[in-house]
Amino acid sequence: MNIINKGSISLNNKKYKYKIFDTIGLVDLIRNNKKFIEILEKAIQLYRESPKFHISNLVKEWIYYRPDYITTYFIVYKKDVIISTMRFYYNLVKKLAYFNMVYTNPEYRGQKICQSNIEYIIKLTQKYINKYELEVDVNNIPAIKCYENNGFKKIKKINYGNNQFYYLLRLKI
Repeated sequence: MNIINKGSISLNNKKYKYKIFDTIGLVDLIRNNKKFIEILEKAIQLYRESPKFHISNLVKEWIYYRPDYITTYFIVYKKDVIISTMRFYYNLVKKLAYFNMVYTNPEYRGQKICQSNIEYIIKLTQKYINKYELEVDVNNIPAIKCYENNGFKKIKKINYGNNQFYYLLRLKI
């Protein structure tokens, strides 16, 4: 399955550009497209609430946490603004995929962009994947509604300590 590409996507009757790339593509962008990487890094810093985050950490995360999965990034943008990000891990043998790093720029929230992006990735991959999972903070009601609108169901509540509770959500195709 090769979903690495770029193009334009229509969301709410507005056209945006997107890039889908794997970890090798990320390394290429780091080397060859510093402007795009700068705006992506700033968006991830906001998402993670970590102003010292560096884009190379995404490569390290792939090496240490998901080496048996293919890591793909789906980035929607226009000019110098990241509209949304999504990281998508998948394992073709297990036919399992996992969404994380799902972020929508605060100026674009409430427009069902996240919901449309998840729907788009599922359509691209459902021929190869039959189970999709993600975790979401139990207090993030808008995100939970977005995922449920895409057919995800709450499977269990997870306690990561320090009063951090998340739902594991799953969609079976």
